[in-house]
Amino acid sequence: MQAGVEGELTVTIKNTGRAVAKDVSIEVTGDFEVFDAPSVPMVRPNSEERVAVKLMPKREGSLGIRVKLETRRHSDGSTQAFEIEDVVNVFPAGPPFKLARATEQARCISCQGRIKQGFDVLNCRCGGQLHLSCAKRIGECPICGQEYSF
Repeated sequence: MQAGVEGELTVTIKNTGRAVAKDVSIEVTGDFEVFDAPSVPMVRPNSEERVAVKLMPKREGSLGIRVKLETRRHSDGSTQAFEIEDVVNVFPAGPPFKLARATEQARCISCQGRIKQGFDVLNCRCGGQLHLSCAKRIGECPICGQEYSF
């Protein structure tokens, strides 16, 4: 994710119980502005639903995030709540990668091969450096998961 740019967080809701989970609501807290956190009307037993939450990080760095799910049990109407805490790495706003020529010898984060001076490289915003051919082959950064499109 980029600071100040709207992104998406995919929340997978898995019902491992034996009862239907009704009216599942999602609440996201942390240093984020939440635009859309849709609720799920029902999750059947032993199934899962994926929900896309639209949000925007307010700053860059490692940001703590808390996702709280609340549901109403179908059988007796009681409310259950679940919380998950994690950290999201937020990069400064700007291009996700830059194409360049290597100015010094380094290691490719994909193939672990040597990048010699003068080779065409891709510098990811997370700090990773890849041979351009490796970046085209794998299509994403092995460190941060940033997708590359050429």
